[in-house]
Amino acid sequence: NVIFKQVKLIYKGNPGAASNSRIDSMFISQWADGNIGYNGDDFGGCDTLLSLGYQYNSTTIDSKYSPLGLVAPAMGFAFLQGTSHFTGTWSDSAIVNFETRRGYRYNNVPPMTAFMLFMDGTSIADPDNAQYVASLQWFNFMRGCLPRPVYPGGVPISSAYRNGIPGSKYVQPGDPFTKTGWYDGIELFPGSRRFIATHGPITLSLCDTAEVIIALVDGIGADNLWSVQVMKYNVGFAKYWLNGMAAPSSAVTSVAPSPIPRTFEVSQNYPNPFNPSTTIRYQIPATGRVTIKIFNLLGQDVATLIDEVKQPGAYTVTWNASNMPSGVYFYRTGLTSTVGAPLLLTNVRKMILVK
Repeated sequence: NVIFKQVKLIYKGNPGAASNSRIDSMFISQWADGNIGYNGDDFGGCDTLLSLGYQYNSTTIDSKYSPLGLVAPAMGFAFLQGTSHFTGTWSDSAIVNFETRRGYRYNNVPPMTAFMLFMDGTSIADPDNAQYVASLQWFNFMRGCLPRPVYPGGVPISSAYRNGIPGSKYVQPGDPFTKTGWYDGIELFPGSRRFIATHGPITLSLCDTAEVIIALVDGIGADNLWSVQVMKYNVGFAKYWLNGMAAPSSAVTSVAPSPIPRTFEVSQNYPNPFNPSTTIRYQIPATGRVTIKIFNLLGQDVATLIDEVKQPGAYTVTWNASNMPSGVYFYRTGLTSTVGAPLLLTNVRKMILVK
């Protein structure tokens, strides 16, 4: 479900290049025209926490996949690793050539700095065929702007949408599964989608190397929206693999965890696969109502592990599945405000029960 791509760009200059030569305002982008089965019924979106841009089917039934007895998959590109630069500071660290190295710092966190979704028949249509004009329009996409007016003009792409987040460089970052936030289909009809996910800007001095790792990821679930969830799970696995490959040296020192978490995080259940019980660890940075629900592959809610208000901190909860059949399950952890506001944060992970 994952194809890894490592890209290295080295600025070598030319025979007459001065020692202080550099490339300024450089971007590295991944463009895609996904076409999930029939290309006339697609949606698109992004996940800023996963640095993921993706496409998926707008309905459960797709004319290309249904005759094969398959649900339409979801596919996307995720920036697993962004570029870094040497600082010489021991407290800095970054992955470079599959090794965790001290003295390096990432240029952009998160690595996906912009996500643009564009389609025919709208103000966000493809760049023109004229080569130089098209270059200026693509450069605007990379900067998070509409392609027209061309660079050096720059209108934030979010302004082209009624529900756009002012000034945002991420189009459709909401969650179509939970129907929260700004997601595709609210104001645009299904159709052929293209997208460009970007990392940058960066500056390269002579002999500098820009290195990124991008994963092409897909997933198939019980329906079109569960396919998005499975794809996101596979992105998490790809990140886990990369971090495992980039083992730090024994000289790396550990840092004591803060008593109050700064982020909302949900760990992979352990053990996994399991029989008959497994433990889930999570942390929340603020007081809120926490819900953890278990779903089967059909998307059916089979258990609620927790649904109560929690204070900031780290917690564990155990699921005993002795009365459940073997198979693949998903656990969705949600955090809402204590005043009944819409879902603020959500996380979905996959687990396997083997008896």
